[in-house]
Order: sequence, then C-alpha cells, then structure tokens
Amino acid sequence: MIQGKLRNGFEYEIPDESLNSMELLDALADVDAGDATALSRASLLLLGKEQREKLYDHIRTEKGNVPIEVFTECITEIMEQEEKNSLPSPASSTDTKTP
Repeated sequence: MIQGKLRNGFEYEIPDESLNSMELLDALADVDAGDATALSRASLLLLGKEQREKLYDHIRTEKGNVPIEVFTECITEIMEQEEKNSLPSPASSTDTKTP
C-alpha cells in the first residue's frame, strides 16, 4: 500500500497492484497521446471509484463543479510522487559489476 498527501491536503492510498497494471499504462499512454478523456479512466484505475469521488469532493468548487485543470494537477502530482518513491535511492543500490 502506498500512501501520500497532495499539496492541497488530499490524502490518498494506492494499492501496490494498482500501479502494476497494463491497463493503467495504456490509459496513461492515451493521455500522453492527447486523449484527455483517458485521464478519467487512469484515475479510476489508480484510485478506485470511492477514493476518486473523495478527490472530486475535495476539489469541488462552491458551485459544485470539479475543475478539470485542478483534477489533472492532482493526478499528475500523485504520479510524480509515485515515480519519486519508486526510484531506488543511491544508498540502497549496489554495484553488481564483476571484474
């Protein structure tokens, strides 16, 4: 289980298996290729329905709108945090070269 907190205060938990998903990778590739609607699918795969709804409520405006730009920033921040967490630290890596 991966836990994190966004700059806006939203706390999230992502099951390890959610990140190890070809469907998530496909959705993110679609987003990268310009399909903005794939972000919705990617966020559902990443956060699950209940947690995505909590994020919607967290960023919902006074008029009840969930701004696309703010939501996109949140998902991007989650992915950036997870990318940083998945990189091996220099102290934990060992030199496996043999002479």
